Amino acid sequence: MYQLPPDGHVESIEQAAASALSAPKLHRYSYRSGSANSDVDDAEERLGVKLPPLWRRYLTSPSLFSAGWLASGEFVAIYPPKDIVDVTNAYYEWVPRNGAVMVAGGAGGSEWLQLDTVAGDDSPVVLLSSGGQGWEDTIIQTDSIDEFVSLIEAHRFQFAFDDRMHYEPRR
Repeated sequence: MYQLPPDGHVESIEQAAASALSAPKLHRYSYRSGSANSDVDDAEERLGVKLPPLWRRYLTSPSLFSAGWLASGEFVAIYPPKDIVDVTNAYYEWVPRNGAVMVAGGAGGSEWLQLDTVAGDDSPVVLLSSGGQGWEDTIIQTDSIDEFVSLIEAHRFQFAFDDRMHYEPRR
């Protein structure tokens, strides 16, 4: 993980460069060993739905990215299974169940990335902003789970806010 020196003392050119950057421009790389299959099983049981197999594979696999600042200045954090349950169930306290699961959060807790469990591996990754009530209030971020994983792991994912890109489930 990149960190600024606690006392501001710089030992190397790399530390000097890191010190010159503002915190939002620094990426937080933290190794994630992957969640246990039993944790994902428990999350699915508590949610009452199966996560798309591609997302399950991502959660249970090692990953360099768990949270970080994007080039756009936005922050995003991938939720572990327990947090997926907590955030998704909180969402369903004010919205009828529609198959959505919250898999990541951003912008200080006012935006969430969702998957459509009914669509399974064909689910796009969509953005729901604070106050959103359902699929009609989401914006497609990537067309596939694989595309999202590839972009987030390469630290190239960027939030899209184009209102013309609403997700319409094929039910």
